[in-house]
Amino acid sequence: MRMLIAAALAITASAALADEVDEAHRLAVSGRDSYWNCLAREYQRESNKGMSGPDFTSLIASVCPSERQNFRVSLVDYLSQQYPNVDSGAHPPLGFAIHGRQDTEATSKKLLSPLAPLGAERVFLDADFDSDQETFIVAGVPIYSLRVDPQDYDTRHHTIIDTFERVDPRMLALQTAVMAVAGYSFANADQRPGRRLSASEVQELLKRTGLQQLYELEYSAEKPQ
Repeated sequence: MRMLIAAALAITASAALADEVDEAHRLAVSGRDSYWNCLAREYQRESNKGMSGPDFTSLIASVCPSERQNFRVSLVDYLSQQYPNVDSGAHPPLGFAIHGRQDTEATSKKLLSPLAPLGAERVFLDADFDSDQETFIVAGVPIYSLRVDPQDYDTRHHTIIDTFERVDPRMLALQTAVMAVAGYSFANADQRPGRRLSASEVQELLKRTGLQQLYELEYSAEKPQ
């Protein structure tokens, strides 16, 4: 019965959220087109035609800074409204990790409370760069990663025995129900669970969660925008 209810909730869409996602998609596409058109104009300049490949690559990487930043911001905003991150295997769900975002903890607990009957209402504050949430953390965007009981994940993942027939269909169905209920709860919330952090706030988050050194290794001269 719970699975049927979850499936029904998944089918029920929030018109307000759909409109918001559509608008975010429109802005991302507009930002992309603006950036690409700017690059095209630079490519066609007569002064650039005699450049070497490396010099032209460096030039293209430095031009259109405002268009590039606008595209990046609008794309991240659009992506942040898509599905939460699920990358821990088909095992019993426990809740969601919010990756150090203490400012979203109270709201997250409230929004995820309907998952209690499924045993997946917990909120985890620890943060890591182990999956797709890394880009969102660095960009300051709130991100939710489904946390599950790891069981044999570390010994089976990406190995010769990591095959479809070994997936437990019951756990897959349970995770689907959890994502459906969570998505429905977020879609019908009065407001988003958290805002995008500024660059300085991202740096504070990285230090507090112990990710600063890893960030410096991976991103070198780059800084979160």
